[in-house]
Amino acid sequence: MRRQAVIIGAVSLLMAAGCERAEEGQYGAPGAAPAAEQPGGGAPVPPVLEQAKELSEDIQDTINANKWDSAQRMATQLQSTATELRSMHTKPQEVAMFDSAVASLAANVKARNRIAADTSANRASYAAITIMASYRPRVPVSVGYMGVAARDAMYKAELGDWKGVSQAISELDKNYASVASHVRDRNPELDTAFRAHLDALKKAAQAKDANAVKQASQVIVDQVDKIEQTF
Repeated sequence: MRRQAVIIGAVSLLMAAGCERAEEGQYGAPGAAPAAEQPGGGAPVPPVLEQAKELSEDIQDTINANKWDSAQRMATQLQSTATELRSMHTKPQEVAMFDSAVASLAANVKARNRIAADTSANRASYAAITIMASYRPRVPVSVGYMGVAARDAMYKAELGDWKGVSQAISELDKNYASVASHVRDRNPELDTAFRAHLDALKKAAQAKDANAVKQASQVIVDQVDKIEQTF
């Protein structure tokens, strides 16, 4: 299962040339406390919300493997999940963010528009993680946001949006800072490896090498899974 940033607001994305592209401020306005510092609710994360996060991550792998029929089924599952969340979550604005991303995802999967579908799925993942902050997640939401940011860097590089890549890397830095001491204590080798790959991602972005950004981002996505396991 693919596996939370500083919570600083809502996602703001624009559609351009048939692809959703993040504009400046995607990660919100400044002023909110880091996610790891914000008190969550006392209740554990509902299973349907865990499923929403998991599906929105896993569908990206399915899309990238060009398994469109499977992706269509997963998108339908996510739409059902959105309906359940509307009936149970008390913050309609957060659910609306997820609902909008899932509706966009379903349309992009139907059109077989890979990069737009990936971007919509990543937005849905971001929204699901934001909702999780209202509960008591097992893993800090900062870790989930790290996965979102790594994928965001990958997709922005493919679109040639180097400003967006820089934003995503900045989010990785911020989010990792909130869990770095924990990772260093639990698995110093993982901390060292993560920092090395983050440096490699920064160098690839500076060189505007989309292939190198994709490779480094994918390694970081895999390392985020390992970081999750330390909690």
